[in-house]
Amino acid sequence: MDRCDELAGSVPLFCRCLLAMLGAPMRPGLVSIVPFLALASCGLSPPDYPSGGASPDNVRTVTRIEFGKNWPLTTDSAQVRCDGPRVAAQAKLIVDGTTYGLNGNALNEGLPRPDPVWADDPGIDGAKISIGPLIDAALDLCRP
Repeated sequence: MDRCDELAGSVPLFCRCLLAMLGAPMRPGLVSIVPFLALASCGLSPPDYPSGGASPDNVRTVTRIEFGKNWPLTTDSAQVRCDGPRVAAQAKLIVDGTTYGLNGNALNEGLPRPDPVWADDPGIDGAKISIGPLIDAALDLCRP
């Protein structure tokens, strides 16, 4: 049984055809957003991803081992995430289920600062280790 058969009783025929088209490879010249806009008119949407809409392409795990002595957190690993297009990107840090803002765009959305998990710089009294590399890692995940 394919997707169209599963939905046959509840989705109009043109919507089933759109679903079938989505399963086929896109032809050159077609705009990939068109099928999703058409699905929205059918009352359907693309798959939801965990953690508030993050897809596997805009979230990645970062570790103390990867960053070495420049690791800016008090934990051994975390996730960085980027939401939105690069021009208005929200760089985010996820540690133990809590999401922190890493840049102004994310902080302006009301996310807390990462202070509770941000490591002190042992070489400079009162300073923190630069979190810039985590911001860069998050922004690298954003759409162009």
